[in-house]
Amino acid sequence: GIVIFSVISVIAEFFYLINENIVPPVLISEARSFFMLLGVSFYMRFMTIFFRSVFEGKQNYVLSSKLSIINHFIILTSVVAVFILKLSLVHLALFYCISSGLVMMLAVTAFIKKYSEIKLSLSRISGRYLKTLMSFSVAVQGATLMGAFIDTIIKYIIGNFYLVSYVSFYEIARRLTQSTSGLFFTAFRTILPMASSLNTTEEFRNFMLTRGIKTMRIGIVYSVVFCFYIHS
Repeated sequence: GIVIFSVISVIAEFFYLINENIVPPVLISEARSFFMLLGVSFYMRFMTIFFRSVFEGKQNYVLSSKLSIINHFIILTSVVAVFILKLSLVHLALFYCISSGLVMMLAVTAFIKKYSEIKLSLSRISGRYLKTLMSFSVAVQGATLMGAFIDTIIKYIIGNFYLVSYVSFYEIARRLTQSTSGLFFTAFRTILPMASSLNTTEEFRNFMLTRGIKTMRIGIVYSVVFCFYIHS
């Protein structure tokens, strides 16, 4: 998380903040504060992902989903408050930071309460294992990092060569597209661990004819309804 935050901060400083077409000189100080608060928020969310991974590894997807819902609800409330009170983007970033901190504390509390048998200690960190883990993470998360950088570049091009207001239209369209596949992603994230425990062809066939078909039907109905909603 620290490495990613540092890299993004350097990119923001030398490619984004110095561009007067995107960030007017009078707003540079505010923009730096905005980036810093979002960076702290990112790091706390990064830590929360660790605990959510433990919950999901323990098949406790409900708790992981509840944390995500709480986070989105707090952010929505914050955005509405900023709009009604006519606050600045720095205040919005501060609310993001507070939201991430609250969710992280909830995750830590739930972890200590439900999985007290798992002990965390800095003395258990192995340099050799850490190196292996970093190599594995880079290989697995490469596609995600690439997508994040491409998305940033697209926003940079839109904001630099067109109008900054177009970025909001792009972001709305991207979010709507992601929500279409969100149900499938969540469903398969819960189904794959179950399917991985199957041993025989008969078990796999029964699994597909019960849980698999049910999930496919929900996915089809969701996709059709969502497409009609977007079209209307």
